[in-house]
Amino acid sequence: MMNERQKELILVLRDQGLTYREIAERTHVTPENARNICVRYPQNASDEATVSEGTCIRCGKPIAQIPGTKSKKFCSDYCRRNFYNKKLVHKPHIRVCERCGNEFVAYGGYKKRFCCRECMNVTKEQKHDA
Repeated sequence: MMNERQKELILVLRDQGLTYREIAERTHVTPENARNICVRYPQNASDEATVSEGTCIRCGKPIAQIPGTKSKKFCSDYCRRNFYNKKLVHKPHIRVCERCGNEFVAYGGYKKRFCCRECMNVTKEQKHDA
């Protein structure tokens, strides 16, 4: 477990320009732990000033973007779900049944081949008998 003094030392060493590996060697922690501390506890105001703003692609509200992390596209889970649900709405496609030749409507990217279960079952039985 890391104490507060070690955390402060890691942050000071990072402000001095040392790499995570150099910090790890001096403080006897892993480079991953040194990096995690530096990311979680930004030491100076310049780190906080580098936070940029983006906008939600659904509603247009501003979003704070944190450097070193994946950029956010949505302001909330609600906007994310709503955007993808509307985007993935299935569109109808007119198809022709392979067995009987009737036209029917298939939705989305689903490559439906038969108009009904009866046509599908008859075709399966014919293939099985052959």
